[in-house]
Amino acid sequence: GYLTPRFFLNEAEWRDKTVFDFTYNDIKAVQAVYHPDSGRSFRIDFNSEKDFTVSSPVTGQKLPQPDTATVVNYLSEFVYLNFEFFDFMLTQAQKDSMLRLPPVCTFSITDKGGKETRVKFYNIQVNPFSITTTDTTGERTKYDVDRLYAFINNDKELVGVQIFAFGKIFRSLGEFDAVRRKTSAIR
Repeated sequence: GYLTPRFFLNEAEWRDKTVFDFTYNDIKAVQAVYHPDSGRSFRIDFNSEKDFTVSSPVTGQKLPQPDTATVVNYLSEFVYLNFEFFDFMLTQAQKDSMLRLPPVCTFSITDKGGKETRVKFYNIQVNPFSITTTDTTGERTKYDVDRLYAFINNDKELVGVQIFAFGKIFRSLGEFDAVRRKTSAIR
C-alpha cells in the first residue's frame, strides 16, 4: 500500500505543543514581570508545603500575609498549557525586531530540580485570522483579544497561544495578598 496519506512529515503537525506542564509539587518558583505595568509583577517562592513567599520582583517588597489557598490554586494552573500554532507569517527579521521590544509579560518557572522555563508573551496585531476585532464598546481593537504570541525554547520559536487557555496565569501581585482580599470581601 501507499503510506503517504497515513503519515505526515511536517514536524509542526506532530510535534509536542507544551509550553508549561508543571504540577503544584514540581514548582519551586514562578515569576511574572509585566510591561509596562510593572506594579502587577510578582514572584512566588515555594518554601515548603503551604509555605510561600510572595513578593514584587520590581521592588523586592514581600507580602506580609500571602493568601495560601490562592497561591496553591494558582500553582496548580500550570498543567497542560499548550500553544495553538507555530507562527509562519513573520520573517526572522520581524521576530528579531519583536524580541528587542519589551514583552507584555515574561514568565519564568523554576522547577524543584533548578531548571528554568522562560516564556515571553507579546500582543498580536489584529489580522485576517483574528476572531474578535472590536472591544465591548464596538471600537476597533489594535491587538487580537483572543491570542498572544509567545517565544519559547530560549526565544528560538514563536508560537501563538489562546487567552482562553493562558488567561488564568496572568494574575497580579495584589491578588495573592490575604489582607487585601479579606478587606475587599467585606465591602
